[in-house]
Amino acid sequence: MKWCIIDARMPGAAKEVLRSEFNVLDFRSKDLVYEPISGHPDVFMHQVNDKLIVSTNLPKKYFNWLKDNNINYRVGRNKVGKKYPETAYYNVASGDGIFIHKEGITDPNLMQELEGLQFIHTNQAYSRCNTLILDSEHIITSDAGLHKTLDNTLLVNPQGILLPGFINGFFGGCCGIYQKQVYLIGSLKHHKQGVEIKNFIEKAGFTIVELYDGPLFDGGGIFFIDN
Repeated sequence: MKWCIIDARMPGAAKEVLRSEFNVLDFRSKDLVYEPISGHPDVFMHQVNDKLIVSTNLPKKYFNWLKDNNINYRVGRNKVGKKYPETAYYNVASGDGIFIHKEGITDPNLMQELEGLQFIHTNQAYSRCNTLILDSEHIITSDAGLHKTLDNTLLVNPQGILLPGFINGFFGGCCGIYQKQVYLIGSLKHHKQGVEIKNFIEKAGFTIVELYDGPLFDGGGIFFIDN
């Protein structure tokens, strides 16, 4: 069965496209983190291969969903909360043998699951929000510090990326990857670097699925699960 986990507030047109291909889990929480990110999956969980590592205070109904659908998961040690770094424990960017996060912030159980991957430190702890790893040679980020550290990155200006409650969101939060396809919540034609981003993604051997014809929307990523 194919699942995707999304912020329940994702634009409806984008949800409908996902529902045509996947079973969709609308994610939301209440009074655990500040409201603009309360539905962001990448705040509450991280995916390592086919396993989800989830916060200890993930709402109970989602623990029930994990069990009822035989999803491979592990509970972290840390609770998410309303203040930094409590909002960043699970917000790790990983893929193709590397993971990116701020040293000392990562949940300890998640660190165990990431063992063996090359660690790349960044001062920006919201790594998954900011960064999409296509492969170790093609990384898209809105993190200027990471861009200076790594040669193989495309720096994307977050201006114009929607995240209600903030001036802007970040590119990583607009995306999910499934079988060499980059699913985007929005259309690149609404971003000033749209052509540049498209060329970078396609050069890495990925195709693009634009989920609706509108501005890029930061929904805390899209998590795809096959089980």
